[in-house]
Amino acid sequence: MDEVPPEVEVKWVEGFKLKVKVKDFPEILLDEPPEMGGADTGPCPVSLFAASIASCLLASYLYCAKKARVKLKEAHATAKAETEWEKGGIRIKRVHVKMELKPAGSVSEKRAKLCSKVFRQFCIVTESVMRGVPVEVEIGI
Repeated sequence: MDEVPPEVEVKWVEGFKLKVKVKDFPEILLDEPPEMGGADTGPCPVSLFAASIASCLLASYLYCAKKARVKLKEAHATAKAETEWEKGGIRIKRVHVKMELKPAGSVSEKRAKLCSKVFRQFCIVTESVMRGVPVEVEIGI
């Protein structure tokens, strides 16, 4: 059985460009915006952090909706990481996620509202971030 979730590999390309590889999926090119010294040729890690939170929240809602037999016409989320300078570096202070859900019919709307009260508990990423996940760094030179 595959490791769940799988290990990711990140390789330096040039400047601040990095290639991220997950399983056999196409590589993702990351870069920093010009104000951070990059060339803006791909999303930056802060954007992917926000995307991870938003996509996990939306997937968690969809999981709850499926269990509650909520029929949806549309579901999407946007996320923005708010950053500020702290102790000589930029830090993420909060991530604002906005979800837009369009249930199909009044029964689904009632069930959709119930899901909106409990779905967050299923979000692995958000719950882990809010609890403060320890990060271990090992360097081989």
